[in-house]
Amino acid sequence: MNDERVEQELRATLLEDDPGAVRDELRRRVAAVPDEVPLRRRFVVRSRPSRLLAAVAAIAALAVIGGTLVGVVGLRSTILGPSPSASATPSSQVPTSPQPTISPSAEPSPAATAGPATAFRAWTRVDLPDPAPGVYGGGTPTGVVTFHSAYVAVGSVWAACCADGDPSLNRGVVWTSSDGRSWTLRDRIPAFEHASVTGLLTDGTRLIAVGTYAAPITNKSGMPVPAVWVSSDGTTWVRASDPAPSFVAVGPHGLIGAVSEQAHSGSTTSVRFATSSDGLAWTSVTDSFEADLRGMAAATDGTVMAVGAVPGVPRADGTTTTDMVVWRSADGTTWTGPETIAHDALPVAVANDSHGFLVVVRLSALLPSGSISDVSQVWRFVGGSGPRVAAIALGDEESLGSVFVVGDTLLAAGDTLVAGSANAIIWVSTDGGATWGRVADKHAFSEINNELTGVVQTPGGLLAVGRRWDTTSMHPVPEAWVSAP
Repeated sequence: MNDERVEQELRATLLEDDPGAVRDELRRRVAAVPDEVPLRRRFVVRSRPSRLLAAVAAIAALAVIGGTLVGVVGLRSTILGPSPSASATPSSQVPTSPQPTISPSAEPSPAATAGPATAFRAWTRVDLPDPAPGVYGGGTPTGVVTFHSAYVAVGSVWAACCADGDPSLNRGVVWTSSDGRSWTLRDRIPAFEHASVTGLLTDGTRLIAVGTYAAPITNKSGMPVPAVWVSSDGTTWVRASDPAPSFVAVGPHGLIGAVSEQAHSGSTTSVRFATSSDGLAWTSVTDSFEADLRGMAAATDGTVMAVGAVPGVPRADGTTTTDMVVWRSADGTTWTGPETIAHDALPVAVANDSHGFLVVVRLSALLPSGSISDVSQVWRFVGGSGPRVAAIALGDEESLGSVFVVGDTLLAAGDTLVAGSANAIIWVSTDGGATWGRVADKHAFSEINNELTGVVQTPGGLLAVGRRWDTTSMHPVPEAWVSAP
């Protein structure tokens, strides 16, 4: 479906005399669309919603009643109220709760307005040393932390994107800086050869990198296997023994991990939670269960929340929902879950602040033609209550993929399509997520495919790392951005 047809369809929908009838028809057609409908893809690497985001943003205006956003036409997701949690079980199938009624805690927050950010409004872009100027996949930072009075960023050279997908051609790299503006590249690190490094965290004593490495397979290209690396200085790294966690969080009493292992058939993934004192040796604390785990975060009080997706409840047409579920723990050792939060909703990132947990969720959206795409929201979880939707007013062709907590500041990051190319967008909240404002700094994010992948606090403000697409060399360039309040 082309862009012009989408826009014409949207206009026709919005000009209907009876919006209620339009909503009813859309809901009927949403229910009839199978889960297997493919999503459109964006340029370069990551999946990208289509122009249907324009429809969601505009149709949402029809659902504002008394100043409260009560629903978005075309969203297949159903937010559920809190359901009784079950203990993590060794069963080969993850139990799912029966559909409860919607509780008041699951109602969305008041409708948002697209106001400007009141803090961190201007950003300055800094080029990082490029580890792969001749490689189409490029070298992209994927995380940054403050460690021993310096800044450490990790990332990968994605050579496999253009070499028949062989992950053994990738390698991890490290950047270090004392001020966030001048950076030193550390490349060809032995432990990072044949690896993709996708995240970084620290417990103050050590650096913990998370990613995958290419396990050798006879007569075949390597298969990506979850990996964790540990370093005390950012220079020498040691890889943890297999099987290593796919996700790691720092708790007050040690490290917490989620170990994912692919079944030999390749159709299912088993997950179990584990703990570690050093990041190298991991001890399982639950039995394995089947799930698509998507993220995990730990709070300073020791509570942990993991988010994922499981096959859900049957529909009338014989298909099955893909349900967002959460697991909770008070200490990283004893877990409850999965608790079904919503049907047809996929969590993509999770973080925590002093008020609770924040999750970026992608929902399915549909126009009357049957075209389907993703819509992203940030959901707030406090205690054991159901989620509330953050008041972030996304416009045409805008989506969110990350949420960062930096001191008392929250940042929701994503991208927006401008003339067919993706630019970074940032929303900032300085009041715990009660209000959000959009950063309007077009200069720092002027080139295409900007993407923020990590943010830390500095004495003068914020430091972010990520990438941009260089149209001259035709590959991603590693970048940092700095901003003052």
